[in-house]
Amino acid sequence: MKIKEFLACLTAGLLAVLMSGCSIANLDSKDLMRPPRPTGDKAQIQHLIEQNAGNQKYTLKYPQSGNYRSAVILYDMNGDGSEEAIGLYRTKDENPQTHLVVIDEVGEEEEQQWQIVGEFTTAFPEVTEVDFADLNGDGIDEIIVGWNANSTMTNVLSVYSYDNNQCTQMSSDEIYYEFAVGDFTQSGFDSIVLINLSTSEKSAAASLYCYNDNDKKITLVSEAAMDSEVTRLFNVTSGKVDSTGTFAVFADGVTGLRYNTQVIYFDVPQFQLKSETVQSGLISEYDSINLKSTSIVSKDINGDGIVEIPVCTKMPSDSSSTGMEYAGLISWCNYSTTDNNTEIVRTVVYNNKGGYYYIIPDEWYGHVTAVISDDGRTMTFMEYSDGVIGEAFFALRQYPVGEWIDGADMDGYSLILKNENNAYGYVLMGDSAYIPKEQDILNSFRAAGTGETVF
Repeated sequence: MKIKEFLACLTAGLLAVLMSGCSIANLDSKDLMRPPRPTGDKAQIQHLIEQNAGNQKYTLKYPQSGNYRSAVILYDMNGDGSEEAIGLYRTKDENPQTHLVVIDEVGEEEEQQWQIVGEFTTAFPEVTEVDFADLNGDGIDEIIVGWNANSTMTNVLSVYSYDNNQCTQMSSDEIYYEFAVGDFTQSGFDSIVLINLSTSEKSAAASLYCYNDNDKKITLVSEAAMDSEVTRLFNVTSGKVDSTGTFAVFADGVTGLRYNTQVIYFDVPQFQLKSETVQSGLISEYDSINLKSTSIVSKDINGDGIVEIPVCTKMPSDSSSTGMEYAGLISWCNYSTTDNNTEIVRTVVYNNKGGYYYIIPDEWYGHVTAVISDDGRTMTFMEYSDGVIGEAFFALRQYPVGEWIDGADMDGYSLILKNENNAYGYVLMGDSAYIPKEQDILNSFRAAGTGETVF
């Protein structure tokens, strides 16, 4: 672009800003880099935030994680069909404060106007997460906010209620590392589980907080000791743990040598929060099969509404063989709160280099192994018994899509599927009792980025 043209565009842009009537003096410079100002209801809401900040410079605060990442969150808290608004900003004066404002339309239906109906302030500079849940069973969702003091170990949770144009704080500021919300007590409404890792002052623990109708507050109900050797959690999810309908938190974490999953649930008959640990595999085994720790996490992998826990290892090997790369084995397990045992519901053999995996039938478990070729494209299945590798009977192979020629002899391989980048084939060999049927192969094969995934 020529210099004159550039200057003309720059001048026109500045004139447009000046003539629009937008107040830019109090916004932080980073806010000027964001998209154009909102219109309609959102413009009115942002105008209220600007008025509330007064003459102070301020910065909009965006939650760092969770489902709600905006500095202005629209959410129907009371289920009346109309959204209320939550605004988050931080002043930049000598005594900076982070503000949470609750904004609602007030007045008769035809004359309603947006107004700030509640405001809370804190010295914490960051917002880690915002969530909503009905904690007292009144049909109105409370506001759950995690604050952070620029420390990975110091988050603080606050709970606020909004009802009949009245805002109140329902909790003391509680320190946590991670939190989860759900119907852990099977009461029909939600409660909160806070997780804290070990520190020099306190051992690792999970804490259950429920609404206390007498105090009208969220109070501590029960605690459970957790694994104090866990130094980091890379995934926290919640869901049903077994067929009893028990709702639990699944905390995937790492210790010095291995990965594990801690299952945190409330035992209703004993009125006690519990935490049980499922060992997921050694770090060295994850590394040896090219699996990143954070790529495999607890989740519902078969759509039955129950969360499965991944346990990872290698396929069995022949101790006398050297230089062979064995495939990875992921056993997806259900945890039972009745007998504290795990049960395998799906077993997956995967080739991380080739970008595919195969769901094996139960009868293969312990009787079949698999190795990866030097180029990483082929995974060959062989019989296995008492530490001895037997006959090869089945192989899978990945081809760059341009190498696969339909109708040609591809070294005996038959096509399973093609996508934009790759083609995948299979070949059967020998007369093993474990040779799969073609339809079973098509049903059990998965390629990265196609269909169902486990990672």
